[in-house]
Parts: sequence; C-alpha cells; structure tokens
Amino acid sequence: MTEDQLRRTRLPYLVRFENKEGDGYKVYDVSLSETVHLKCVLDTKNSVTRILISSAGVKDQHGLGVGAHLGELKRAYPAGKFVYGDADGFYANFLTDERLVYYFNPRDLSVACFDDEPGCKVDDSIQATTIAIGATAN
Repeated sequence: MTEDQLRRTRLPYLVRFENKEGDGYKVYDVSLSETVHLKCVLDTKNSVTRILISSAGVKDQHGLGVGAHLGELKRAYPAGKFVYGDADGFYANFLTDERLVYYFNPRDLSVACFDDEPGCKVDDSIQATTIAIGATAN
C-alpha cells in the first residue's frame, strides 16, 4: 500500500516522523476504531513496509494477539523462533514462520539474557505487547 492509498482510505490518521537505527521514517498513526489503532511505517518510496498493532482486539489466524503468552505462540507456530538481544536497544521478539512478529517487553526477561551470562531463562508466560506485520526481527 502506498502513502496515497493509505490517505484515500479516509480513516483518521496523524503523521509523524521517527528515527530508528539512524534512519528517519514517516509514520502514520491510523485509527480503525476507538480501540484499534495501527502504526504504519513507510519506506523511502512512501510505501507501507510495516504495520504495528498494540490493540488487543486484533487476532491472527490462531486467535492470538496482543496479550498472547509466549508458550501459546510456540504451540501455534512450531517453526517460529523466540529471539532477544541488544542491537540498537534491547529487544525480545517471537518470529512466526510468516511475516508476522510478536514483540515482548525486554524487561520481562532476566538481565542475564542481555549480558551474555549463563542462566538466561525465559518464562513462557510472558505476554506479547505488540504485533507487527511485514516486520523484521527487531
């Protein structure tokens, strides 16, 4: 979807700019309803490259969404992978076997996970805070 197509949806939106990893991105905050909001990130060609959703009402084909436990995601996406690290800030994400990524709060993991220390244990009960469509790992 291009920026022009996004504007023509006539959905309410706000436009802003974000810097990430040294690059600037145009972002559209789009309201689908009072409770469902999308963050649409555009690339340099003004096409939507990633959509982030923090609203609990949006679900994937398995009925999972924001608030899903890591263990549920592992069962629904057996080829998926939980990744975490310290590239441009801490991150903790579950990569499905599709272009769908679940973001977690890195503070829900122990410090050992980010300090290359032994003893990093991840609790399968941690909950996803955001869903990203068309996203990369972090």
